[in-house]
Parts: sequence; C-alpha cells; structure tokens
Amino acid sequence: MITKSKNLYLKGPKPAVLLLHSFTGSANEMRGLARFLHTAGYTCYAPNYAGHGESPEHLFASTIDEIWDSVEEAVSFLRQEGHDSIYVIGQSLGGVMALRLSNNPICQGLILLSTPVLERTIEGLEHRLLRYTERYFQFENRTKKWITDFIAVHFPRPEKKLDRPATIYSADTNVSSGRHTTCCFV
Repeated sequence: MITKSKNLYLKGPKPAVLLLHSFTGSANEMRGLARFLHTAGYTCYAPNYAGHGESPEHLFASTIDEIWDSVEEAVSFLRQEGHDSIYVIGQSLGGVMALRLSNNPICQGLILLSTPVLERTIEGLEHRLLRYTERYFQFENRTKKWITDFIAVHFPRPEKKLDRPATIYSADTNVSSGRHTTCCFV
C-alpha cells in the first residue's frame, strides 16, 4: 500500500514557486523540480490536492471544486509565509489550475507542462484510475478482477460526457493580457 503523500515546502530567500501536480499525482511528482529550484534559492511549495496522494477511495470521492479549494489554500499558505507574489508551475491538471489562478494578482508568471487543451476521453480517464489503483494496491496481491470491481463500486462511469478542461477555469481567463511576466529560473 502506498502511504499518504505529504505537502512539500522548501523555504528559500527568493520568490515563491507554487508547483501543482497532475491528476492522480501527488506533491511527490514535483519533488525533483522543487529541489532544483530550491538549490537556486527559490521557496517552493507543492501541495496535494483533495483526495490526491491518498487511497483510491479518497481520490474517487474528490471533486474539481475541492481540488480548486486545495490550490486556493496553497496560495493562502504562501501569503501567510509572507509572499505577496508567486510563480506557478502546473503539470497537466495542475496546468489547468494554474491557468485559473492566473486571474489572481498574486500570480506573476506561469509555466505549463503537458496541460490539456482538448477534451480527454472517458477511456483515458478510466485508464489513469486503473493504473493508480493498481499501483496503490500493488503490495496487497489484488487481482485484476478485484481492482476492476473496486473501481466499478467506488468510481462509477459517468452518465454524461465530461466537460472539457477549458470549462474548469473561468471564461474571462486571458493569459495573453500582458500582465504576466515570462519566467526563467536561473
């Protein structure tokens, strides 16, 4: 069984970088990049979203609103740490969240990694959930059938087509507004 992932916070003298992970990921997937940036002096914070970095039941029960709340809590944490401006790096779902966060004046720059701009198929989502569940239970000798049944119980197939990721962030998001700076971490 995978143990619950912890948020990653590395304090440094330079500005803060908020690192947002992908769907089914955790703060651990941003650890290498956070360490690299921290050695250059940046403060780095990689939070786990609601339900992420935990058991599949928690992941399956989380909503996009709860994930967004996790991002807003991360921004609040960095504000409490004295940062009035941050840079945001988002991978996949984290990139979608970063785009939504770009409307917040605290966000001074974005780096988006593998951020979806087209609708993903339900089959692709199901495959990711299957892989996550397999990894989670890999040391408990669960059969493929047990895992498939587990997913059917805890993550039933949606009755309607999922909304495109573009609907996750507000329609007035304008990354090309010129307000954001290009960032290069040296």
